[in-house]
Amino acid sequence: MPVPAIDAANAALIILDMHACIVGPQGNAQPHATEQNLVPNIVALREAANRKGMAVVFVHHRRPRGIRDKGMVSALFREIADDPDLQPGSPGLEMLPELAVADTDIVVEKQRAGAFAGTDLDQTLRAMGINTIVLTGAWTNLSVESTARHGSDLGYRAIVVSDGTASQSAELHRVALEGGLSMLAEIAPCNEVIGALA
Repeated sequence: MPVPAIDAANAALIILDMHACIVGPQGNAQPHATEQNLVPNIVALREAANRKGMAVVFVHHRRPRGIRDKGMVSALFREIADDPDLQPGSPGLEMLPELAVADTDIVVEKQRAGAFAGTDLDQTLRAMGINTIVLTGAWTNLSVESTARHGSDLGYRAIVVSDGTASQSAELHRVALEGGLSMLAEIAPCNEVIGALA
């Protein structure tokens, strides 16, 4: 079923974790990103969003700060706190050149899986009158899914772009889309999402 119309004035394109260490040539999601035509698809979505006056939000991962031995931090974030690719100034944190941030874009920095946890994303979107989030980026089964789940709980209409997202493998991507995301978000390919922008 085609995705219903998306009012661009009340929607935001969210671009998650498109860092070199994730989707770049040596990135852990690079093979699947290539299969998905991920970067060109996100570029096309961004161009369409810009034409329609739709907000564009880049979400960048930053290593967790202030971790102590007995702090309330999951094993994943303890592990990646020391990842050399995620240290400030690391080439691994650089955005792909095709997705350079423009002056008109919003940038949110997160320290957890989802874009809403511990950030001002919700407050920013509400101030702009945004009620719809169009999710792209990596990984489908972590950052994208966490953001869709949290956004849905907050009342946002969540749309996951099926070929505008990628994971460590096609199987992990498929399971994420067919699992919880299928109940919490609309799932549609890039061309349908662009066609639905009004």
